Amino acid sequence: MRIVGGKYRGLRLATPKDDRIRPTSDRVRESLFNILGHMDGFIFDGASVFDAFCGTGALGIEALSRGAHSCIFADTSKTSLDLCRKNCARVEDETSLIFINANAEKAAASDKIAENSLSLIFLDPPYGKGLAAPVLEKLHSCQKLAEDCIIVIEMSKKQPENSLHTPFHLLQERAYGTTVIRIYQYRKK
Repeated sequence: MRIVGGKYRGLRLATPKDDRIRPTSDRVRESLFNILGHMDGFIFDGASVFDAFCGTGALGIEALSRGAHSCIFADTSKTSLDLCRKNCARVEDETSLIFINANAEKAAASDKIAENSLSLIFLDPPYGKGLAAPVLEKLHSCQKLAEDCIIVIEMSKKQPENSLHTPFHLLQERAYGTTVIRIYQYRKK
């Protein structure tokens, strides 16, 4: 597994020794970041990212590689968070990194996330458990989302997450084999 674009392009990331973590494939990440990079009104430079269910941290690191200013990584598994920290230690520079060992919903309410600050969110929860919507509801109720925040949800084609409703507006849905990516935009109004 490697970073596919930006200043850390080609950097190999440490991967899990077992299958408890399901990292987003290089091909899906590359497609996703190409979509985000060409999205009207969205820029990576200066973005504040929340990588929930972070696993290896590949999605957040990919955003940092392309100019994001900060990233909050959250995972319930200490093993996953340690792997993410190990990968981040290879790329740290002027960026702000925060690691939260808690479930994504609790992390969403953390005072480590400033109000109206998040501009890009990655949710890659365990498939088929309906975990994405509660995290976004918590971020919304705690006022952590910047206007026009972009939300990316990865899911299984066989066990899709429920669709989100206002204030989350579906922009795109793409299928890559058995994986589906939905991209939403947060609009308070």
